[in-house]
Amino acid sequence: MFKPSISLWHRRLGHVATPVVQEVLSRHKLSFVRDQENKMICDACQRGQSHQLPYPKYTSVSSSPFELVFFDVWGPVPTSVGWHDYYVSFIDDYSKYTWIYLLRHKSDVFRCFNEF
Repeated sequence: MFKPSISLWHRRLGHVATPVVQEVLSRHKLSFVRDQENKMICDACQRGQSHQLPYPKYTSVSSSPFELVFFDVWGPVPTSVGWHDYYVSFIDDYSKYTWIYLLRHKSDVFRCFNEF
């Protein structure tokens, strides 16, 4: 007999949070198998919760390092390592080298910008 995985139940129930899926399965005594990994990452949920718009097409090419640097602030994250709720990334257009700074507060961006 086929037993659906928790991730399949997650999709069937409209991409609700894992604790909700587990509650529904438990309450209604529905059969399931655990996913291969304990952490379930749903690509559709990640895309659906993304708020960043696509970047515009960029045709200019930098001719030396640090001529043009892009930066982006992201957060807050729901759960993070070391209780860092935000991060800021800096990307050198010429080398594509990327620096990531983990932040506890969004207000730390200016300090990171100055350090960078």
